[in-house]
Amino acid sequence: MLKLLFVILTMPIILCSETVSLPQYFPQAESMKGYNNGLEIVITEEQEDEIQKLLSEALLGSRDMPAYGVSLHNETLKAMQEGIWIEFKFAETTEFEGMPFDSLLIHLEKDTGGVNIIRQYEGLYDGRCFYLDLEHNFNDLYDYLALLDTYAVEEQASNNVDTESTNAEIPSVPHNKEEKPKVI
Repeated sequence: MLKLLFVILTMPIILCSETVSLPQYFPQAESMKGYNNGLEIVITEEQEDEIQKLLSEALLGSRDMPAYGVSLHNETLKAMQEGIWIEFKFAETTEFEGMPFDSLLIHLEKDTGGVNIIRQYEGLYDGRCFYLDLEHNFNDLYDYLALLDTYAVEEQASNNVDTESTNAEIPSVPHNKEEKPKVI
């Protein structure tokens, strides 16, 4: 009888300890992109490692919660023109809580207690979001990405723009780490 009671009382603990939570998916991403006020951030492999570290610290102790947010593709694209965003792209369609996604997009804000994780599926940011209740915040990750964008744009501009010429060529920001900056 005592053994049966032990099994009944410990079963919920065992079941809960083996559940998968959304933060466990981020390290599995094939690539990541950052955005600062609509400009894509150039992210190197070394910087990806630092971003994963800062993200893990921010998500430590976070809890998956029921999400009431819904993203609309065009509204999401408009919203991405302001603020710091990070997107995690996966090699193949992945599913969590019955909702498929090809990438996960996060709008980073300082001193926030929770965040909607926007799903991209079949090229669209449409549908229900995931929601994480945060025990920490994204301040360090936000600051890190803000500096990367500033450095990347200013560094490219200082290396490629002839400030004496009225026909200065402004480099575009590459869309992934394999591309070289293009001059337009």
